[in-house]
Order: sequence, then structure tokens, then C-alpha cells
Amino acid sequence: MNKIVILLPMVSILTACVAPQAYFPQLPQQNVNTNSPQSQHDKLSKIKADQFITVGQTNAADISMHYGVPNIAMKGTDGNDIWMYQAKSMVSGVKMDSGTNINASIGGASSASSMQMNNEFSSKSTMLRITFNLAGIVESYDSQTTMN
Repeated sequence: MNKIVILLPMVSILTACVAPQAYFPQLPQQNVNTNSPQSQHDKLSKIKADQFITVGQTNAADISMHYGVPNIAMKGTDGNDIWMYQAKSMVSGVKMDSGTNINASIGGASSASSMQMNNEFSSKSTMLRITFNLAGIVESYDSQTTMN
């Protein structure tokens, strides 16, 4: 009887020590569309950058955690680090042209219709450029989106 009483408190202590929540905190649920081309453009947009980056406060570690590894990293002429993030995507669409020709004469009339469909492709590029001072704090940033 004494063995069971001693063993039961030991099992509860061991169980409490290995609670998985203590070692593996629950991460926030991520949106399944975070890797879509549009979401990448949105993340690099001026609006989103303005919400996250504060000149003179946000540091390189914060930027790295939020945006990941930059597509381009270089040194400016003044020795400051410049990081560039870029999202590129192709946008396709269908252009439909239609027309009707009507020929009328004294002897009668005739008409002809035609429809032409063309696939049109364009590219979209969004570039976020961040400049850090020598202490690794954001000195300036800008974002540009172009459509070709």
C-alpha cells in the first residue's frame, strides 16, 4: 500500500514536468495564401511597410524576422547596408474585340460579325528598398510597384 501512495505523486510530478506547451508554444495560425503572388506584392507595398517600419526605431533583426532574407543586400557609398526585397509576377488577361459590318444598298442589305480574342500578358514588380545606418537601424525606406 505504501508503494502505491509514493508512486502516484511521482507520476503526477513527472507528467507536469513534460507538458508540451511549456517547450513548444502554440504558433499563430498562418493564412494559407501568404505565398500567393498578390500577398507578396501586398507585403512589400508602401502601405504595409508604413505599418511595420519606423525610421529611427526598427532594426535589421526586426526587418529580417518580418520580411526574411533580402533578394539583394549591398553596401552604399557611405557604408550603410541596403536591403532590397522584390516580388515579381505575371498577370494575364483576355482582350475581346468584336465588330459588325453592315452593307446596305438599293438591292438589299448584308451584315457580317467578327470576334477576336487575344491573350495579353503583363508583369508586375514590387520593390521594397531599406537603408540602415551603421548601427543597424532603419534610416530610410521606399516601395515601388510597376506594371509592364
